Amino acid sequence: MTDTDIKRCYDLQKDPRYQKGIWKTELEKFLQLKRKAELEAFSKYGLTNITDKYLPHKLEVAKTL
Repeated sequence: MTDTDIKRCYDLQKDPRYQKGIWKTELEKFLQLKRKAELEAFSKYGLTNITDKYLPHKLEVAKTL
């Protein structure tokens, strides 16, 4: 994540809409892991490509690490 991404996460945490539930948890994860997913980059391959091909492959690779 860039410094801009990190600042944006902190800004979002101040917004009441993101102070509860899943949004709060996800923002905390982003800040802890300091990684983000650029899912929009995959949209040119179709809406289901990420769930049908990319993520299953990445999960299999992660199991071997």
